[in-house]
Amino acid sequence: MLAIHRGAVEKNFHYLPTEAADITLAGSDLNDLVFLRLLRRRALRTIEQNFWLANGTNILGILAGLGGWMGPSAAGLLHVIHTLGIMLNSSRLLVWSQDEEGPASASAGISEQEL
Repeated sequence: MLAIHRGAVEKNFHYLPTEAADITLAGSDLNDLVFLRLLRRRALRTIEQNFWLANGTNILGILAGLGGWMGPSAAGLLHVIHTLGIMLNSSRLLVWSQDEEGPASASAGISEQEL
């Protein structure tokens, strides 16, 4: 019985690092690390844009509502429009490619220590 369990543990042991890692690369191409680094930068930039877009339109809506320039239905419409804007801005990440950053940016600004 012990041999069967030991064999099962040894057989499935390679899954442990995969489950413990935040990101697992399936291939051996180290250029994927550069791509992930650039994608991370783009994602953080998009998150910051979405943050300011959401807060900016919410503050404008609150001020317009307090000033009497916007009724509840217009405020609801503004909220839906800015939510759609955030969704469209975020969806740009789905079609983003490393080529959009330019050929020089693949290695520019990324040191071996950062990888």
